[in-house]
Amino acid sequence: MTRQFRRDDPAEVTVPTADPDRDGLANLLELALGTRPTRPDGRGAIRPRTVQADGRDFPALVFDRPVDRSFLNYTVEVSGDLQTWTSGSTVTSEPTVTASDVPGFETVTIQTRETLSESGPVFLRLRVD
Repeated sequence: MTRQFRRDDPAEVTVPTADPDRDGLANLLELALGTRPTRPDGRGAIRPRTVQADGRDFPALVFDRPVDRSFLNYTVEVSGDLQTWTSGSTVTSEPTVTASDVPGFETVTIQTRETLSESGPVFLRLRVD
């Protein structure tokens, strides 16, 4: 992440949780998604979608990531109230990874196990560590 910043940049700008370009993505997410932490280009990097399978609709998150980010863990968390977040194989499917239109990137889709009609309100977020 340090190659995105100058040596004289203040620490509060370069920490993983900072968002110096104010695009809503912290530096760690910018690294994980291949966007630039110093340029507000993060809009649309994480896309909510509905995935259809067996005639049913499932909430999902879709995002592109650089293929060389295997040192990071990407987790979709699910909540019904924005207070309690759950992750893992009981609430989400295994990621579907396909080639991206952008060279050096891959597209990842992670859907919930419950359909839209089964789940009631549902919120998804991407956690990276």
